[in-house]
Amino acid sequence: MDQQDYVIYKNYIIWVIAYILDESGEWGGKVNILRKDGKTIKPFLLEKTFKTEEDAIHHSLEFGKWIVDGKVPNCHVEDI
Repeated sequence: MDQQDYVIYKNYIIWVIAYILDESGEWGGKVNILRKDGKTIKPFLLEKTFKTEEDAIHHSLEFGKWIVDGKVPNCHVEDI
């Protein structure tokens, strides 16, 4: 079953979905970022996989924060 979580960070809502990869049994993460006063959601997909659902959620939330902070090349939120 997919697990969801979110955090409000620097005027953005970072909403993540952890999902299990059937073939490996590992977990992936999808990050959705929405400006608190906006209507557009921008999705990002983590390339890394994780052993547990909890790790996927934790790392996905951190990845979302790094994107908002401008620390991830080619990932930005200026257009939302």
